[in-house]
Amino acid sequence: MSVKVNNLTKIYGTQRALSDVSFEAKAGEIGVPIPDYHFDQVNLALSAFEKEFLLSHGETVTSTEKSDVLTGMARKFLRDMKSLTHQEEVKTICTLMGQLLEKGVHTPLPNEIKKLKQQLDKRQITLSQMDSLILMLAKKYDISQGNDEDVQTGNDVNEIEFGVQPDVVISETFIA
Repeated sequence: MSVKVNNLTKIYGTQRALSDVSFEAKAGEIGVPIPDYHFDQVNLALSAFEKEFLLSHGETVTSTEKSDVLTGMARKFLRDMKSLTHQEEVKTICTLMGQLLEKGVHTPLPNEIKKLKQQLDKRQITLSQMDSLILMLAKKYDISQGNDEDVQTGNDVNEIEFGVQPDVVISETFIA
């Protein structure tokens, strides 16, 4: 038995990952062992992906108008999530995040919510995964509900592992 792939092209969103790739693996071909450092490199790439996915602040808000638009979009998304989710805790966190966005407490938060929305819009994550990511984002920003009606937040923004994985990891290792 052999495996043959012809003219494979993969596009994710607007990013072309593969373009017209063809290959064949024939039965009985002897594989070459992958060096141990290859797995370290792949793990580093996955770690970098996860940091970029939610923890980066790559988009710099250059004007109040742009910031207001991004915040408005994030607040609308949180309102939409409140109506879609069945978890009361997620509904509460969406309300609290909306209040924080209105006050401008955490400036990177609108951009991180935008990234979550993009993943959901592209159907790269499900609604239940979105619920989990919203809860993790709340944990990252230490968002909790206090005894009074005001939002309670911690001062430190904690780094957490979101467990989001890319659909495809393309890597190469050169073996001499």
